Amino acid sequence: MRTSTEQRRQFLAAANPAAADEFADINWFHTVLLTVTPALALYGYLTTPLTWPTLVLAIVWYFATGLGITAGYHRLFAHRAYQATNGVRATLLAFGAAAFQGSAAWWCRAHVLHHRFTDTPKDPYNVHKGFWWAHLGWMITQMDKSKWGKTNIAFLKNDPMVSFQHKHYVKIALTVGIVVPTLIGAAYGDAWGAFFYACMLRMVFVHHATFFVNSLAHTVGAKPFSHLTSASDSIITAVLTLGEGFHNYHHVFPSDYRNAIKYHQYDPTKWLIAFLSYFGLTYGLRRIDDEEIDRARDFVATGCCHQPPQDPALPPISVDLFRARVAAGEALIVIEGTVYDVKPFALSHPGGYATVMNEVGKDATAAFRGEERSSDTSLNRHTQEARAILKTLAIARLDGMYRLPVDHASS
Repeated sequence: MRTSTEQRRQFLAAANPAAADEFADINWFHTVLLTVTPALALYGYLTTPLTWPTLVLAIVWYFATGLGITAGYHRLFAHRAYQATNGVRATLLAFGAAAFQGSAAWWCRAHVLHHRFTDTPKDPYNVHKGFWWAHLGWMITQMDKSKWGKTNIAFLKNDPMVSFQHKHYVKIALTVGIVVPTLIGAAYGDAWGAFFYACMLRMVFVHHATFFVNSLAHTVGAKPFSHLTSASDSIITAVLTLGEGFHNYHHVFPSDYRNAIKYHQYDPTKWLIAFLSYFGLTYGLRRIDDEEIDRARDFVATGCCHQPPQDPALPPISVDLFRARVAAGEALIVIEGTVYDVKPFALSHPGGYATVMNEVGKDATAAFRGEERSSDTSLNRHTQEARAILKTLAIARLDGMYRLPVDHASS
């Protein structure tokens, strides 16, 4: 049984009162991993010559494990931006594990929370706590996960391949991340070189490439699509993160399989997904319409944060009829005066089915905009992508009303 933080603090206080607070909250597993790997890489650099075959092996394993995170953990499993055959899924899960960043289930849970509660106390790697907190701090401390936001990751728990990888994560990570490249190196007479460069040094580079998405991508760059979050677009970050540096776009349209929307922009993750699609190995690639992208740019350029509240082309519906249809079993909500049937989307909502269905029969404008509320939805500011989805769900406009009457909104 894992000892609680408070128990560790009490134990350390009895042994050395001065060290209690300093060491009680350290996540020793992550700390050791993130210090031993660069130390071994440095030792290898000082003692073992780098040969050309080992350099090639290290580069290949860098891209394979890095793409296991970006194309696998991130865009496939966390955001479901595309679908893939079982062979591709298994390969990405194997190399994702070899990046030594936790199982897909663990990684994706934190990342989904990051998107849902970006830049808030409920964001596990909230950059407002500092660059180094977002980069490393959140991993090397024992965080109180009860302070994290809540989200539904049933889509991960119900995925048998993700569950298998989670259960056997350590064995897969050690095998694919260390044993296999070391054996390849041994086959051409450089086992130690393969271990130091293709395993340890490669691991350090992949770690910090991913960490830069949490830190640098929320610190440096432009914000052409939204000013609502710290996420920024930067070619420098893109190069360092295998294409994840066009982060402002990604936070506005997280379900797009691309981060870089222009063909010439550096996004090897996008190129891999698109390339595999030509052979049917990936499919269902989600791509945001240019109209929605232009609208997001226009919002930034004009300083307008919201679309017009109602579409006059929609048929009007009275408050009484709205309530009657909800009572009859329809899953209707109101946002900014427009009535939406959310049943077709509820199962796909990133926050979970219950999050959406709890708003049925209510005015969900405050929840959608991220205005002050007592529920977990109060910190979730929906992006332009959410508005694009809402357009497909709109069925009517609340006649003569911008919002439901207050006494009805909480009923």
